[in-house]
Amino acid sequence: MLILQKDAQIILLGKWLNITVQDQILEERENSGIIHLKKLNNWIKSVLIQLYAKKGDAVLDLVWGKGGDLSKWDKAKIGYYVGIDVAEGSIEDCQTCYNGDADHHQRR
Repeated sequence: MLILQKDAQIILLGKWLNITVQDQILEERENSGIIHLKKLNNWIKSVLIQLYAKKGDAVLDLVWGKGGDLSKWDKAKIGYYVGIDVAEGSIEDCQTCYNGDADHHQRR
């Protein structure tokens, strides 16, 4: 019974993220009150990946979002990558970005 309750919460979270993330355009993200914090977080992730990821490593990325770190992992020449997220829209955006339509990724 508890597992079903958690599953329902995850589904609701995923639906909320789909609505929130898909409706937010790049300009809105840049005007966010926490954009500098997000950029700092992104820079810290870049540094950590450069320092600790080794060629051929396997990565399990939980809550991967739209795949904004894919280029960082690619640069680190990892061997295997698995990304997991509950937001269907983010997964679709990540697939689009991975398949080369970066322009579509920037519009969302």
